[in-house]
Parts: sequence; structure tokens; C-alpha cells
Amino acid sequence: HFRPSLRNPEADLTKREQEILDLLAEGGSYKKIAAQLCLSLSTIQSHIKIIYRKLQIHSRNEIVQHQRKRG
Repeated sequence: HFRPSLRNPEADLTKREQEILDLLAEGGSYKKIAAQLCLSLSTIQSHIKIIYRKLQIHSRNEIVQHQRKRG
């Protein structure tokens, strides 16, 4: 079973996941992010599910809040 890091969940993100997280926080749609990164929409959706799980967030709004705290 997956256990996120209690100290810094972001440390568990891959470079690609961090890149997708940043693009999501900037308001990019899944489709736009997929095109920008030359990935399929289903690949982006898979990455986003993993990001949500790792950061224990459940919505795009929480992503934006998370990135504001970080930045």
C-alpha cells in the first residue's frame, strides 16, 4: 500500500509529475498539457491520479492552493 512522505509529499513526485502539477496550477487543461508534453490524454490522466494520491489532494482547486503555499 502506498504511504506518502509525511515530511514533504512533493519529494515523492517525479520530474514529469512536477511538470504536470505546475501546468495544472497554471490552468492548463488535460488536453492542452497532453499536447504540450507530446503525451496521450490517458497518460496525463494517469499522472494526475498519481499526483493527487501522492499529495493527498482531490481537486484542481487544491492543486492551485498547494502551489500558492509552495511558491
